[in-house]
Amino acid sequence: MVKLRVEPQKERVPAFILRESRALLAIRLMTLFIIAISALLLVILISTMFGSLGLPLTATDVVSLNLIMFLTLTIVTTISAASIVLKWKSEYYKITEDGIIKLSGILKKREDRFACSFVEGMTVQQSVIGRFFDYGDIAIYDPSQQQKIYLMNIPNPNRTGVRIGQVVKKSDEKSIPLMPATDHEAV
Repeated sequence: MVKLRVEPQKERVPAFILRESRALLAIRLMTLFIIAISALLLVILISTMFGSLGLPLTATDVVSLNLIMFLTLTIVTTISAASIVLKWKSEYYKITEDGIIKLSGILKKREDRFACSFVEGMTVQQSVIGRFFDYGDIAIYDPSQQQKIYLMNIPNPNRTGVRIGQVVKKSDEKSIPLMPATDHEAV
């Protein structure tokens, strides 16, 4: 009888997709809608002023002008909102044990691969607004590439940094230290 020696297998942490923060997406969309509503109110105010200046505009002309401007602003706002959401949906990172893949592009896909074979450390940086809405930037240092890889506007950056450390290969199987950014370190 032959005995087989079974070595315990390391538990593989599955790869995951990482997008820019949803809170940041919501802020961008709300800003767009506030600008659109402000522009619409400005158009209504200006058209009302034209009527009071004694210009030969009838009530029908003012309503027609307001309707045209309303439709124009609605179309421009809808197209802008769609482009913001499409950009958010089409730009993301795929975190695998072999490294980080940055995918971007709507019509023409672009793929940037970062091997991350010897990651030594990660730095998390959050602005005041980022801390409030829980998003920030993560810088991953890989000495084999002699550069930092930046993941910008990531949701829950501290928790995500830990998750990245569990997925990406580490140099000699040590855990990757996750450090807050110092003041002189700008991400």
